[in-house]
Amino acid sequence: MAVSYESVFIDDDLLLAISNKTPELLGVGYVGVISNGRGSLSGAHPDGIVTDDWIPVSAEIIIRIRSKLASLDGLFVAKTKSGVDGTWLIPNLNPLLKYDVIARLDGRNDVIGSDLTPKV
Repeated sequence: MAVSYESVFIDDDLLLAISNKTPELLGVGYVGVISNGRGSLSGAHPDGIVTDDWIPVSAEIIIRIRSKLASLDGLFVAKTKSGVDGTWLIPNLNPLLKYDVIARLDGRNDVIGSDLTPKV
């Protein structure tokens, strides 16, 4: 199984500054900071789709926070299923944070794209 994604890069120091500046981010009331933004991660044609042996498939796509703070790292953000054509989209992500994308298909090992920044 393969998964591709579109991403842009934001400096690690900026992410660390955001994390250190807002310790309240760890509280439930700050979930919007994590998952309410104008960025998105997606898989689109021709090269960004989920495939199994080069054939587009519908698979579970899971988004988790990637952070230097242990209390944030791995925090679940969103889940969707790619279409039968292999395309997928997770909108409303904070472009100042980084995320891991996990593609999961029964009978296959997970495929992970790590430390990704949403496209604005």
